[in-house]
Amino acid sequence: MCASKIIIPAKTLQHLRPGQIGMVKLTPKAYNTLVDLANESGMTLSKIASEIIDQATEKDLIQFERNEVSE
Repeated sequence: MCASKIIIPAKTLQHLRPGQIGMVKLTPKAYNTLVDLANESGMTLSKIASEIIDQATEKDLIQFERNEVSE
């Protein structure tokens, strides 16, 4: 072990196990949009958010931008 370096563990998010419930915080704008969708559809907030995430993933609608280091 090198004593001249400070080692800080990286934060890693864990997947939920069956029966657990996940929770996230939303911006006010995102929450209000979700409320509008719930009022229109009659679905719960969690069901709508889950559907949006599931469909966006299944239809490959999310693109990640990665900062590449050029040499």
